[in-house]
Amino acid sequence: MYVLNWHSRYTAQMSTENKTEVLVIGALHVDELALSASPFILGESNPVRWERRAGGVGANVARAAASSQNVAVTLVANLGKDEDGNQLTATLAQAGVSVQATEQLESATGRYSAVIQPDGAVLIGLADVSQATQLTLPMIKAQVDLQAAHTVIMDGNLSGNTLQELSVALRQTAKPRCQLMAISVSPAKVNQLARSLPHLDVLFCNNSEAQTLSQHLQIDDVQSPTSLLHNLCKTGCSHIVMTDGGNGVHVSSVDDYTHIPVKPVASIQTSNGPGDALAGATAAQLCHSELTHIAVIQAVKNVGLAAAENVLSGQHQAPLL
Repeated sequence: MYVLNWHSRYTAQMSTENKTEVLVIGALHVDELALSASPFILGESNPVRWERRAGGVGANVARAAASSQNVAVTLVANLGKDEDGNQLTATLAQAGVSVQATEQLESATGRYSAVIQPDGAVLIGLADVSQATQLTLPMIKAQVDLQAAHTVIMDGNLSGNTLQELSVALRQTAKPRCQLMAISVSPAKVNQLARSLPHLDVLFCNNSEAQTLSQHLQIDDVQSPTSLLHNLCKTGCSHIVMTDGGNGVHVSSVDDYTHIPVKPVASIQTSNGPGDALAGATAAQLCHSELTHIAVIQAVKNVGLAAAENVLSGQHQAPLL
């Protein structure tokens, strides 16, 4: 059971005049992070410092998109009817994101707990993000007018059925064709996007996720990033932006492929969320241009890579609760 909660007290106070509407649909939850100055010793008691931050792929993408001055960002998420939900909504509003949330009466707001090594690597992460998988198309439609958005970004935490139904609904609308994008969240969940691929303008993923998706789709020629992404695009997805760690970013469509090298980050503070930041910033930049291979490349180079680097270096962090 759920009730609608428009959170009018906390809605971001932003003027939408002359701003492009970006709609993000996905996960918003609490990140509980255990941080230590020394490497963890397994099986022993370790001194840590705890932080509680606004987390979730959808939230990370929305915050990065909202950093652009020319877009108005709305995040549709599923929260528990509790204080965590209220804090998250208020915190995102301060970051320029208007949250339209359904509230689950019988369950708590989602939570991601992680133990973070001194070098920023995740030792172990424990995710209870079932709230996002319970978000359905009727719940989304009850919160926002899908036809009002210029760009819609779907979080791969949504269920496969919701991702497909949302993709079809957006493509059947009478409104001029919106930009439909999706971001994968892990190899374990990427196959949920398979049925949505033919409807997507841009898919954001990493190398592991692309490899897993190709296996699910029974694509054999994956020996190089060029062939891997080319064959994935042949399923119907117009453009794919694939991150590959220190090997850079690969941008592909059916007819074009470009490799974008990246410079090493001098001091990595966290590995939690750089891909989300790249996707959000790139999507916001693409709102203002026709979707072409060159436009995607320029958006990644001009804003996407910088947004990811700022997360890795610790310059931009998810807001504290």
